[in-house]
Amino acid sequence: MTMIIVIAAFAAAGGVFMSQSRFGKEPSGERLARIERSPNYRDGVFQNEQPTPMMKEGVTYSGVLKDFLFNRSDRQTPPSPLPSQKIDLSALDPKEDVFVW
Repeated sequence: MTMIIVIAAFAAAGGVFMSQSRFGKEPSGERLARIERSPNYRDGVFQNEQPTPMMKEGVTYSGVLKDFLFNRSDRQTPPSPLPSQKIDLSALDPKEDVFVW
């Protein structure tokens, strides 16, 4: 029961956080008109040009969740160490475009 309350609290907090204006707002005016003119916009939502199923046939969400939680895969650990490089982030030129992961 406690776990359900914790999960519900996290879900509610996530919903409140994501509803902030910085994450976007409903389109209106010219932007809405441009969206509605899109050939992929039908019935109030965008439609993919090709079918894109969320899961392959014969697979269930509960099965995926069970495999994720309880079945260890040999592919979870790389066969050799991943290459990495230490970077002094404070020494990077702020005027230069860089990608740091």
